[in-house]
Amino acid sequence: IEACHSEGIRFIARFDFSKADDGIYQRRPQWFVRNRNGEPHISGSLRPGPWSLLMSTCINTPYRNESVAIPVLDEVLSNYKVDGIFFNAPQYLECYCDFCRRKYRERYGRDLPGSSEQFEPDWASASLKDNMSLIYSFVKEKAPDLPMILYYFYKDDLHARAATSDIMCTEAQNILSRGHKEAPEFWVPAANVKIGRTLIDKPAAFGIVHSSPGMDWRHTGLPAAEYLFWMSQVPAHGGQIWHSLTGIPDTITDKRIL
Repeated sequence: IEACHSEGIRFIARFDFSKADDGIYQRRPQWFVRNRNGEPHISGSLRPGPWSLLMSTCINTPYRNESVAIPVLDEVLSNYKVDGIFFNAPQYLECYCDFCRRKYRERYGRDLPGSSEQFEPDWASASLKDNMSLIYSFVKEKAPDLPMILYYFYKDDLHARAATSDIMCTEAQNILSRGHKEAPEFWVPAANVKIGRTLIDKPAAFGIVHSSPGMDWRHTGLPAAEYLFWMSQVPAHGGQIWHSLTGIPDTITDKRIL
């Protein structure tokens, strides 16, 4: 941090409470996303290398609230002079854990349905807002002038996200590892950036462009033409470019994208 500040570079602390390795899952399984059959959600299970499994945590459990997220933020903000904080992958994932069942019953007066198609329309957005409201309030109490950066998506409740953030960011690139048939429409980056501009009291949103084509392929560099195609849509629609160099440099043998 001191080295960055000496060069006039601002240091943003990146947090990702959406996942934890399988060692945490073994100790606190109640903190993790469960599908309808009670099985956990695993991210990046196909990626090569001797990595631990990454298990998705549930947004309505103590892990992403008072038991882990808040103490971690307290430690960082108490000891390091960061210039902002950013939360990666903060969104809600479909979940049928005990915490979600209890919260759904308290909020809507009925049991959590057995299918996400039957969830109340505001369930996912409300879960995210509750989580981020707690975190945002804590950050502002601890460091009132510290900006908090939060994701939004073009299908999201933009005003709910703006209520718990100071700067907005969005994905501006597809994920090639899903395959051609599941790739998003080519206009998604443009739509995301343009929607972010509708918040007139916020700085221009960041459009994040990743150098790798997805979690399972984070040691692979995108072709330059592919990268330029997604990147060009960000400034063309009034956004700020956020480059993401993902993976371990030694394993990315094709360094043309770097």
